[in-house]
Amino acid sequence: MTNLCVTTREGVAVDCGADVKSVLLVDDDQSFLFSLLRRVKHMHEDLNISTQANGEQARAILNTVPIDLVISDVAMPVMDGLELVNWLAEAKPQVTAILMGSRDEPGTNAAIAGKGYTYLQKPLDVRDLA
Repeated sequence: MTNLCVTTREGVAVDCGADVKSVLLVDDDQSFLFSLLRRVKHMHEDLNISTQANGEQARAILNTVPIDLVISDVAMPVMDGLELVNWLAEAKPQVTAILMGSRDEPGTNAAIAGKGYTYLQKPLDVRDLA
């Protein structure tokens, strides 16, 4: 069986080998997303990292390609991060998820804490992700 991983933003899948871990970064802020991509790749060169702009795009990738970790912004258009990780918990419980956000929203933060998801405040310290 071939192990596939995402290598482009368009979701092109290639054989990455059994030992390569795949990470999906999801955020609608392109500047932040690519900055995070560079920082994570710098710390963990052996990761295969792909990016998407919202939860709906992320879900499309997750339905076709094995992903080990999803790191998602909470506030995004189309499908937000909380909706994405709730879907993950049902459809792909083996995938680890981390949520991140730039503002403190009591209702959202309570929902995140109630579900047991990991939540990191922006700006992120990439060492926290490690």
